[in-house]
Amino acid sequence: MSPPSRDEIRERVRLLIGGEYNVRWSDGRTTRGDFEGADWTLDVFDVPSTLSFDLGRRIGAYRRELRRTHGIGLVIVTHTPEATDRHFGWIRKSIAAGAEPEAPPVVTVVRASVIPHVRPAPRFEYGVRR
Repeated sequence: MSPPSRDEIRERVRLLIGGEYNVRWSDGRTTRGDFEGADWTLDVFDVPSTLSFDLGRRIGAYRRELRRTHGIGLVIVTHTPEATDRHFGWIRKSIAAGAEPEAPPVVTVVRASVIPHVRPAPRFEYGVRR
């Protein structure tokens, strides 16, 4: 049995939670840093904190099935309406326009420093200086 596609997984999760929340695959626009399972992480937006646990219960059996049959460790990250407003307003605008959510451009600033060569402190081993 071949594993379901990412689109099939996202759609199944959307249906399991009743189709009432915006669901998209996580990427650098919604998640900072790299972590194990980042490739299989779904963001679910506008979930009231009081319903977050219930949402996890609705998806639980499907997550176990994916792990057991395909070795896919699906991670679900929920965002409250307040967090969605504050950090991910662009998602609602894109979905209202009928498109896959497009993020505003991300600007990365890199700061380089020159570290002067420093001679390491001498090591002592068994009373002998090396």
